[in-house]
Amino acid sequence: MSNVKRFFDKEVVVRRLRDSGSTQSFQATATADCAIQELSPQARSLLGDIVSGRSWQAWFDVDDDIQEGDKLTDGDGNVYIVREVTKKDYGTNQHLEVLMEEHNA
Repeated sequence: MSNVKRFFDKEVVVRRLRDSGSTQSFQATATADCAIQELSPQARSLLGDIVSGRSWQAWFDVDDDIQEGDKLTDGDGNVYIVREVTKKDYGTNQHLEVLMEEHNA
């Protein structure tokens, strides 16, 4: 079991863009537990073009299916767009690190 899981305090709904006939829409694919933390302005500037607006970093279980472009909605109704997923699958603290931006729709 990953040590990072003890910090998971949010549950999010994962939505992914799917084709349905002649249209596309975001459809819920799963729920996942995670920890979310807002990125500081210094961290955002180091990332350059990956994130530009109000941004967050999240940590998920290494086996969760999170992909770039997914929309994540937390229990407070906040919606995030996944910009980058990094798999940390070595050692005893295996997890996904996810960079997200606020969705303003």
